[in-house]
Amino acid sequence: MFPESGGQPCDQGEAEMHHGKLLHGIAYGTSGDATVFMSAGAIHRERINQSHACTTWFPQRQYHMASIAFKMQQRGCTGQLLVIPADGQPAGSTAAVVNVLAVMWKEGALCHVTDGPLEPGTTVEVRVDWQRRYDHMQQHTGQHVFSAVADLLLGADTASWELHPLDPEMHRSGDYGCVAVDLTVPQISAEQLLELEARANAELRALRSVTPLVLDPRVAADVERMESLRADPVFRGQLPPPEKIKGGKLRLINVERLDINACGGTHVRSTGEVQLLKVVGAERTRGHTRVRVMCGGRALMALGGCLTREAALTAKLTCPPVRHEEMVDLLLR
Repeated sequence: MFPESGGQPCDQGEAEMHHGKLLHGIAYGTSGDATVFMSAGAIHRERINQSHACTTWFPQRQYHMASIAFKMQQRGCTGQLLVIPADGQPAGSTAAVVNVLAVMWKEGALCHVTDGPLEPGTTVEVRVDWQRRYDHMQQHTGQHVFSAVADLLLGADTASWELHPLDPEMHRSGDYGCVAVDLTVPQISAEQLLELEARANAELRALRSVTPLVLDPRVAADVERMESLRADPVFRGQLPPPEKIKGGKLRLINVERLDINACGGTHVRSTGEVQLLKVVGAERTRGHTRVRVMCGGRALMALGGCLTREAALTAKLTCPPVRHEEMVDLLLR
């Protein structure tokens, strides 16, 4: 999260964070100047843009945004703004609540898409949807580890990646809400996928620390550090020249002895917090291979669903799981 005085994007290692913990912020802008959106679905609600100086949902503008994929990920951020009374007393249970539906950059300003307007200068407390945030932290850190392992074992760079939302309705229809990683190799064999999965999980069990590194090209020591990073065998990606770094500072994430990468996202403190990584599938796409993986709580939830369905099928088919396919084929014939 961001302290009011400024700071880095929230990594769990930087700020102790629990569900329901609040931070103060100031809301700027007027509902009259805001663009109005309509939400999708059967019930349409007005969505009002609110501009903020800084937010727990998005890094401050001074930090270089390393990838478009991360920007798109932040559109899934949700939470609440609790309006603090004019007398300055902390917002209690009777405080007005404005739901945050999404957060994004719009025309150079930070935009909160909310389900109601706020008056200019309103003081608010920010409540993060911590369950959703921690899920994103697990998936994002897992992607760092998987991409590093793909480079080590296959020499494959990560061209892009995308975090799919965890939607219970989609999950019931068979979409597990995976992380899609596009690797710069035309194809990957089943044996190689198993090797990637095994190595990634070994790296998670190694309990490697995950820490942010912020460099300022205006500081001689940081410039020297940037030059040394370019020669570091675990550094991946590219560092822009100092004069090209927007806002003056560059943020990187260091997965101990495994991966250093420019990134503005949120991460867990240690690879052990990712828990596990499961490869779900792979497909060819535009000369690359898209590998779908899931980590942590998502993988455990999917496994639980699979075991529940397996037990139900075992009871209905009156045969052990290894004979399910055989029995279904027999019934279909």
